[in-house]
Amino acid sequence: QFQVLEDKKEMAKLKSEKGVTKDLSLEGLFLRTAQDIKPGDVFRLEIPLPGQKRPLFAYAEVVWVKEGKMFFKNDAGLKLMMMPVEDQEALKAYLDQAGEAQ
Repeated sequence: QFQVLEDKKEMAKLKSEKGVTKDLSLEGLFLRTAQDIKPGDVFRLEIPLPGQKRPLFAYAEVVWVKEGKMFFKNDAGLKLMMMPVEDQEALKAYLDQAGEAQ
């Protein structure tokens, strides 16, 4: 899930949106969304991971956007900006474990 923090009118109207992500790393992720977004937008992310009791929390900035496919309006690259230390550690452990499984 994500929320666009800079546009209060849209945030009040939509509350939160879901998107499809892939290529998750400690630095960022790829996002597919039906929403209008632009470089510089800042999102509050909740990232669910297998084995975690709660989603990880982070702020991320949209670095690039290009036209999406099918019902996804936009594909975007997001840079993680701020994440609690315990969530960073959980993400690192998950990525290390996923790397071992490949």
